[in-house]
Amino acid sequence: MHDQSDIKSLDFEWNVYRKGSLHAYLHLGKRYMTWRDSAQWCNNFTRTLSDEQADLIQKLILTSGLIEMQPDKVEEKTTIDEASKTRPVSWQVKIQVDETVFQTQGFGAIPEQLLPLKEQIERIGHTCLIL
Repeated sequence: MHDQSDIKSLDFEWNVYRKGSLHAYLHLGKRYMTWRDSAQWCNNFTRTLSDEQADLIQKLILTSGLIEMQPDKVEEKTTIDEASKTRPVSWQVKIQVDETVFQTQGFGAIPEQLLPLKEQIERIGHTCLIL
């Protein structure tokens, strides 16, 4: 079992065909977040994370179930909903726990367990990717 303080970073990217993409990297140890938003003219941003924000992200990672899977293994999740048929979505998440990287990716709607992470990233970055 992993401890909350073992989680070093989160790399979250999602793309919506003909709408744009958002790529966020959160270094939880150093307490900063960088992101690129394709919908912005000047699209590279950096923001510091408060201790509360970093702790919340770490808790959301633990409750998402992402670090129970096999490390360094890509698990693909595919869910097709009506919006994805007309506007394809792809997403990828990488989590570094100590020296181990957990990764998952897929096409279609972002899975329910990842939505709290996505929403918190959007809140911290004061940005939103319209799906």
